[in-house]
Amino acid sequence: MFYGISIACSCEVFRNTVQWRKEFVFECGATVNGSTGVLSNSICRVSVREDRKGGRSYKKVGYIDLNLVEFIGSGYVTRHCLLEGYMGKHSKLDNSLLKVRLQVQLLQGDPCFRTPVQATDPTSTMATVSGTSFQLKY
Repeated sequence: MFYGISIACSCEVFRNTVQWRKEFVFECGATVNGSTGVLSNSICRVSVREDRKGGRSYKKVGYIDLNLVEFIGSGYVTRHCLLEGYMGKHSKLDNSLLKVRLQVQLLQGDPCFRTPVQATDPTSTMATVSGTSFQLKY
């Protein structure tokens, strides 16, 4: 599964840092493999863009993909992620770091499950929504 939220909010850059300090709450789902008990991947993409021309256009800075099921039941978790660049002929990576604090809670479903081992390609395991749903706060 692949989840994304489209939320636009502008913040000023101060000392080469931008701080949003916003909380987003949403529900998403994952399925459990009956034979192994491992949850399917549920990817949330966080994309960072820079305003240009007074907000009339933007430059894609980079993105991160978080597999939400890796954080179920871990309480509040903080991750520092290096932004990945978008594929484009004029894009260059600028070593931008994104700090994300999140909490994933199991809302319904069987609490006996295993989280998947981190995959090299998080989009390779796609599944349909059913049974288990959880909530993300960051």
